[in-house]
Formats: sequence, C-alpha cells, structure tokens
Amino acid sequence: MTVKKQSAVKNIQLKGVVMDVSAGGVGLVTDYPLMQGNMIKIKSSAPEVPKYGVVRWVCKEGDSYRVGLRSCSHCGEF
Repeated sequence: MTVKKQSAVKNIQLKGVVMDVSAGGVGLVTDYPLMQGNMIKIKSSAPEVPKYGVVRWVCKEGDSYRVGLRSCSHCGEF
C-alpha cells in the first residue's frame, strides 16, 4: 500500500492482512503506525477490496495496529 499524509505523498511499501471487508470499507492489521486521515492506495488481487481508502481509526494491538479504512473511490491517483 502507499500512504498519503495530509501534506505530501510518502511512498511506503507496507504489508497488511485484510481482516474484514464491508460495503463501506476494510479492516486490516499492519505493523506500521498509520494515522487517522491518511489516504491509502491498496494493492490486492481480491476484487472486493477497494483500491483506495482513508484511515478512519487506528488501535494498537501488541506490536501491530488494527486499522479501519473507509472506501474512497474519489481519492484518485496519488
């Protein structure tokens, strides 16, 4: 995934595990401390996973972070 902070694009190659998918977004677990408001470009071969998302919430769980993303089809390329 690629992370866009509010000020600029920061191209970070991250790995995450998708935990659940709904019509409104995705829940995933990653070891990177994402922040609320970050825009994410997701690379996944699963058709139900959106290509873009906005971090809505982050919860630290041990050494990992549980993240809630809202689908963002209007985010476009960044």
